[in-house]
Amino acid sequence: IKDDGDGFDWQKITQNRAEDDECHGRGISLSREMVKTLTYNDKGNEVTFTIQNMKNTANTIPGIMNNFATIEYTDKQLVCREGEMSNDLFFILSGRFAVYSNNKLTTVLTPNDLFIGEMAFLLNDRRTATVLAVGKCRLIKIPKADFLGLIRKNPHYGIFLSKMLAKRLVKQTKNTLELKKQIKTQVQAEE
Repeated sequence: IKDDGDGFDWQKITQNRAEDDECHGRGISLSREMVKTLTYNDKGNEVTFTIQNMKNTANTIPGIMNNFATIEYTDKQLVCREGEMSNDLFFILSGRFAVYSNNKLTTVLTPNDLFIGEMAFLLNDRRTATVLAVGKCRLIKIPKADFLGLIRKNPHYGIFLSKMLAKRLVKQTKNTLELKKQIKTQVQAEE
């Protein structure tokens, strides 16, 4: 981050901060706690920092999830089976999960997808896919009655789930249109 201004003497502030407990420099100290590296240019008008990004791990876990059981899975361990009844929703903490429908791999879910099992959960229906862990993984298991109670107390969680499902639908629609386009191109090439 760069500023066109005169900058500031960040070295003096960080040295003084170590010697006494003044308020000056608190922002720098807090920033250092939040990032992997933090450096300033000599003039003090540019700061560079790096943030450790965790791959296949949830960076934030909603506080409402703290009361639910965390389940650890090993490679190829079954999370749920296509056709079984279930009222549980799973929040993805870490890892990757292979999703099979009719014994065919349809997608791989990561913490970016947030949930597993929302369709059966919301529709009071059977599981529409079999889900297996890929490597070491962790999920939070949320019973339906508990989640519905949370939505009653915090309606924004219901809206959040609806938005997430809408985003998945948009993504799936784009994928379907792209596949349709590729098939059309292939058919034209064969003619």
